[in-house]
Amino acid sequence: MKKLFMFITVLGILLGGCGTDHGGSPESDLSGMYISAFEELIQQDSGLNYPMNFISFDFTELELSQAEKERIMDYFEAEYEAEIMEKDLEQLQDEGYFNKEKLMLEEGFLLSIKKVEKLSKGHYKVEGEKYRSGLGAIGLAIEVQKNNGSWEVSDSTYLWIS
Repeated sequence: MKKLFMFITVLGILLGGCGTDHGGSPESDLSGMYISAFEELIQQDSGLNYPMNFISFDFTELELSQAEKERIMDYFEAEYEAEIMEKDLEQLQDEGYFNKEKLMLEEGFLLSIKKVEKLSKGHYKVEGEKYRSGLGAIGLAIEVQKNNGSWEVSDSTYLWIS
């Protein structure tokens, strides 16, 4: 009986890990939710999208695993004919993507999510931004819900436009 108990305990530890969630489980992997929110940012005020030679993601406000970041970036690489990168505005400026005379990203835009609020299981509200220039940017409040295994935008409201 003692051997059976030890076997079940060891098996439980091996199958269940050490109780730490590293973002791989469907419950904790929110990459699909973020993909839906980022897509909504791209679709709104589409005049800011062109030319779309690059899309940069600023993940600094998000607690994402490397695997989640890669899933997000892989999705956009497959969907858009643009260079997909992970850089904040300062990095884009330092690397020459920002035209200092015109004060703008001439060849692409920057997407970021600044705030995430869990409303209920499978229902989140995020505040995101699309930036091309000081006079070409938007902020949105986006509600995303999981329906039948897919993340869908249920509401989107402009917070600001510049």
